Amino acid sequence: MGESTSGSGKGAPQKRSNTRAIALMATGMWAASRMALALFTYATLLLRPGDTGAPTSFPALGQAWLQWDAKWYVQIAQAGYFNEQATAFFPLYPLLVHTVGVLFGGHYLAAALVVSNLGTLGGFIGLALLAKHEFGAARTPSFAVTVLAAYPLAFFLAAPYTEGPFIALAAFALYCARTGKMRAAAACAFGATLMRPTAVILLAPLIWEYGSQRGWWADWRRLDAWRARLRRVFNSDAWRWRGNGGALTASLVVGAVPAALALYMLFLGVRSGDPLLFLHAEQRYWGHAAPGAPVTPGAPSPAGAAHPSTTPFSWLAPSYEQARSLVDLAPLAIFLVLTILLARRQPVMYTLYMAGLLLLCVSSPRPDRLGYFGAAGRFLCAALPIFLWLGRWSESRPWLYLLLTSAGFLLQATLATVFLTGGWLV
Repeated sequence: MGESTSGSGKGAPQKRSNTRAIALMATGMWAASRMALALFTYATLLLRPGDTGAPTSFPALGQAWLQWDAKWYVQIAQAGYFNEQATAFFPLYPLLVHTVGVLFGGHYLAAALVVSNLGTLGGFIGLALLAKHEFGAARTPSFAVTVLAAYPLAFFLAAPYTEGPFIALAAFALYCARTGKMRAAAACAFGATLMRPTAVILLAPLIWEYGSQRGWWADWRRLDAWRARLRRVFNSDAWRWRGNGGALTASLVVGAVPAALALYMLFLGVRSGDPLLFLHAEQRYWGHAAPGAPVTPGAPSPAGAAHPSTTPFSWLAPSYEQARSLVDLAPLAIFLVLTILLARRQPVMYTLYMAGLLLLCVSSPRPDRLGYFGAAGRFLCAALPIFLWLGRWSESRPWLYLLLTSAGFLLQATLATVFLTGGWLV
């Protein structure tokens, strides 16, 4: 991967042709994976213990995906922010669901599934474009998309959650930044922040990439160089709309994420008098500790759970809570190691992005759950740089590709079954 790349006007027809081919490839893989998930949902409900008949309607299949946070998103889309607890969910996804739901005649669950899965389509295309841009190889995009689709928690990309649309906006923010389209990158970051607060991880990567493409970090210790930059920033020509340089673009890159946060805080302030209500709701109702706050082990395992054995091989028979915590801790540990190993091989922007994502996964623990880091595995669906590299390595290592896809899809089927039957996987 190169450190910095900006777009050019050369070979525009060929670029458009390549983009169409990549989009078609990603769309085909998206369609195949959606069909597989639909058949999987049908089989899961058909073979569910205690049921006497197969689900016979599309609404029954969709209802199976209405679990946990999905219920909140659909309710907010229907009724708006009906209590304090609901404000923990950022507004763009419910707004999109509401808009599509009106078009669908009030079928908000169907609208949520459509919005999420179309967002996933955008995420697949964005990841494929990133892979093509970074590695240039014709086959790498398909490997990267397949590895993402096989990630054990990737079934959340089909659920009425924000994962699909968020990944789409994040992928295109990174892609636009790498290709020098900084204003488009800022627009994507703005939308991603209104989608969910985890988009704050885009701020540092975009600022770094913007500065890198303008040589800021090569002589960042020299005071005279910064004085010259400031003079150019305040030059009247710098505020013109055309072009990607100058104060206007810099303001958009730096201000997109804070502006989106400020917009939601303004809404909450006017509505409730508490601009930080979304943070307070996370702590009051959702069990998240404030960043930096001490945490202590919370509630014991559910009644009836087997007590873990104390034999030398007790780790082979973990309790339910221990096994559940591995769903988050295992990918967290693996992606941390990969991020460290890749730090010297990939552009700094990607390392900053992964550092922010990993820090976010551990910064707001759940003291009431063993392992603390609830939903970390789901958040890591957005670990786009890791999927880029896993796709790259899979292209030349068939054994790795087979391991990632076979084990990944098998684990995904297991975890998706738990989710569809009401198990705690949020």
